[in-house]
Amino acid sequence: MEKRVNGLLESVSSRIFPGVVLDGRSQSSPQQGMEVVSSLPLQMCLYFNAFFFPCWLAASLMTLFVKFPYLSEIFQPLAVAMACSVSALEVIRIYLGYSGNLSEKIPELVGFWLLTLLIELPLISFALFSSGLKTIVFERTLNAFLAVLVLLELVFGYMAIQCIAQEQMKRFHLSLKHERNEEKDKED
Repeated sequence: MEKRVNGLLESVSSRIFPGVVLDGRSQSSPQQGMEVVSSLPLQMCLYFNAFFFPCWLAASLMTLFVKFPYLSEIFQPLAVAMACSVSALEVIRIYLGYSGNLSEKIPELVGFWLLTLLIELPLISFALFSSGLKTIVFERTLNAFLAVLVLLELVFGYMAIQCIAQEQMKRFHLSLKHERNEEKDKED
């Protein structure tokens, strides 16, 4: 299953970032002379999000439990579905962000970035701006803080993908140049 997910993420990343060759993916530690290009701002946002998310989840579930009887019949299932999907998605998203950033794997980072952009950000925006959910000030503050974290992760994630892709292209071109030099040395 992991190979299918990695294959899917690689195909999506090749469409978004064409021409980027994934080189050195199986290396567990950087080689001597190789620059580590993990994004510290992204890692800090993910770290804060990993500690803030359980607090956000507990507070959101508590407020949902309190205000559930007062929600309309349309917003009751929406609120429950949103809480369930955000809680499951956030764990996956933070894991992909951590593993992609620290190990400099573009498919995982692209998966993190796409989940953030296409699913997490719209859900948080809905929770923040929907009047039908009857949000209280406490809940609105928590959602606003989470939205700021998600937006920062979106920006820093894109910058990390670009930086890691450039570094991997440099490594690939250097390895090609090194191989050509070795072939020339063998011929001589």
